[in-house]
Amino acid sequence: MDFDPFVAQTGGTGGTGGTCGGCCSPADCPTPSNPCMGATCEAGTCGEAPVVDGTPASTQTSGDCKKTVCQSGAAQDQNDDTDTPNDNNDCTADSCSNGSPQSSPEAMGTQCAGGVCNDAGVCVECLSDADCPANEPTCDVGANNCVPATCTDGDKNGTETDVDCGGGVCSPCDVGDDCQQGSDCTSGVCGGGDTCAAPECNDNVKNGDETDVDCGDVCPNQCGPGQGCNIDNDCEGDDCTGQGGTCVPNCNDEVKNNAETDVDCGGGACDGCDIGQDCAGVDANCISGNCGAGDKCEKSPLGTMCMDSDECASGHCANGYCCDTVCGETCKSCAVPNMEGTCTNVPSGQDIDNDCPGNDLCDGMGVCKEVIGGSCVSNGQCLMGQCVDGVCCSTACGGVCEACDLMGTEGACTKVPNGQDPDNECIGVCNGAGACVKAPNGATCAMANECMSNFCIDGVCCDTDCMGTCKSCSLANTMGTCTNIPAGQDPDNECGSPPTKNCAGNGMCEP
Repeated sequence: MDFDPFVAQTGGTGGTGGTCGGCCSPADCPTPSNPCMGATCEAGTCGEAPVVDGTPASTQTSGDCKKTVCQSGAAQDQNDDTDTPNDNNDCTADSCSNGSPQSSPEAMGTQCAGGVCNDAGVCVECLSDADCPANEPTCDVGANNCVPATCTDGDKNGTETDVDCGGGVCSPCDVGDDCQQGSDCTSGVCGGGDTCAAPECNDNVKNGDETDVDCGDVCPNQCGPGQGCNIDNDCEGDDCTGQGGTCVPNCNDEVKNNAETDVDCGGGACDGCDIGQDCAGVDANCISGNCGAGDKCEKSPLGTMCMDSDECASGHCANGYCCDTVCGETCKSCAVPNMEGTCTNVPSGQDIDNDCPGNDLCDGMGVCKEVIGGSCVSNGQCLMGQCVDGVCCSTACGGVCEACDLMGTEGACTKVPNGQDPDNECIGVCNGAGACVKAPNGATCAMANECMSNFCIDGVCCDTDCMGTCKSCSLANTMGTCTNIPAGQDPDNECGSPPTKNCAGNGMCEP
């Protein structure tokens, strides 16, 4: 693919046709509307591809401590502490800190255009009489203005509108003093009755403790980007460079600035834009992920990721995707891979939306089924369709001396251990290899043909027929061996009933 991001930035001449088809090089192709996409020419066909990551965007905001660069075809802001701001205030020092503009007051008394700096980072005419010229030798320290000597003589004279104030020569007058125009008053407002009015947050004048016209500090309105501030709370978006500083453009300032494609959205640094807002040809600039006709955000088509149904053209956001239906049934999902956007049965053996209880999984037909090892009473309850020995089994498990419920291997068809027969399949016991054998001496039995010895005595397979008085094949320590009953015992009442004698331990009753 031929690709030249610099050609894309400067424009092209349109398709040339000829032997190349629609184009011979990217220069023949139209310039993409998105500055982070470059024109391409492949096999005679014009296209677009993202410019190299890190390419500076064509539009930059000077002094915002940021650099807008292209990343995966979209503009994104990166911190650039060399892009220092300038708030045009001689009494503040401007800098950047981790991508955020900062300002701090210069030293009190620093020279500035028109006077000296006070301790709040504001340029004033004077701080003391020494700062004033001979024709206005007195510094009104309340207003920080140099005034003639008549402005401090205690008389209303000259052009003064009230005693020692107003008239364009003396310092402005306080609230309630006489005035003729706004400049006669410290509030900047000459109100009814030709008296100076108190500062208000709707008088279109920067006065009182406001940090800019009718905003900041005491006013309910926050100031916009570039307006004066002292603390973050003075600003829309809560970002102030510092005392005597300015409000920093950001994603919450209710103004379209920086790389934003619409007010406080898009551009890589801010959240995506809402339906109908500008998106500059980049899907990522929209919450819906769909920048459509006219470079406006549109509702998303089926299969697009979403968070809310309002984002989707279908009106349905299900399982994180714009879906063709509500898709709320068990084991149905709009997030099935390769089927995103269509409400589909979840494939057998999966449960991508956690619809099923416990460890159950979907069966591919919209029903939750028990997995291997789960309890069951019928085949229909099991994902594999095989209920054996009360559990869902991996196979039909129908062989002799096989079981699916053996402890530790539940769900796996396993050979019954040697000497056991839990399902009574054998005349005898299982041999551990999937076959029946007659039981060895000591094994429990009901009939003689169950035993290798062909003797079933006292409920166990015995080595002999164990005939005679005071003999047993079920003594605890000699199970399966015909043994004399210990002296003093007679478990079978062979020596008299009720017993008057016991066995003597020699195979006979006591004399």
